[in-house]
Amino acid sequence: MDATGDVILVQGGGSVAATRQTSRTMKRTANLQERLQEKGQAVGERADAVVAPLHGGAGGESELADKAGKSQMLEDASGNNVSLMRTVLRAMLHETSTQLMDEQKKMLERLWDALMGNQRMITQMGEQLEMVRQLQQEVQAVKTQALEESRKVDELRRLYEQYTRQLRVMREQTSEQIRITREQITEQLKIIREQTAWNFKQIRLQVMKEVAIV
Repeated sequence: MDATGDVILVQGGGSVAATRQTSRTMKRTANLQERLQEKGQAVGERADAVVAPLHGGAGGESELADKAGKSQMLEDASGNNVSLMRTVLRAMLHETSTQLMDEQKKMLERLWDALMGNQRMITQMGEQLEMVRQLQQEVQAVKTQALEESRKVDELRRLYEQYTRQLRVMREQTSEQIRITREQITEQLKIIREQTAWNFKQIRLQVMKEVAIV
């Protein structure tokens, strides 16, 4: 009798564990059945040996006794076989139950480990999400600060451009005022020179008249 084992796969967390149930129980059952068959054959042979001397001596009665003896021995052997089979089945059931309980215990342990692994992974993911949330808040704060700094820079640029325009206008106005003042001074100097020359000429004529009279 050929027997194959069942394969149980349990996947939990990031690992995969595999257990294989062996076919030792089925092989033991086959061996026990072979032993029972051998024992049944041995009982049949012993029954034949017991009733063989009775053949030919008593005619029909010996044949009936032969059949009765064989029947009784076969019933005894069958009873023994049934009792032995029950014992074997109880042992097989106990061993199978023990193996199943062990496998279930191992499976539950693996499932528990996988559950704990998943729980740890979920906790780590929660911590990572919290870190990401904090980083997002920090990035948002940096963006807000950058926008505020950009606004201040734009304001300073606007003030600088306004000051530059005002300075250019003031420079143009100052240049115009300097030009006008220079022209006025030049004109006044010209008038003063002309007035001084005329006054000097009049003084010289007066002096010459006085000298001529003398």
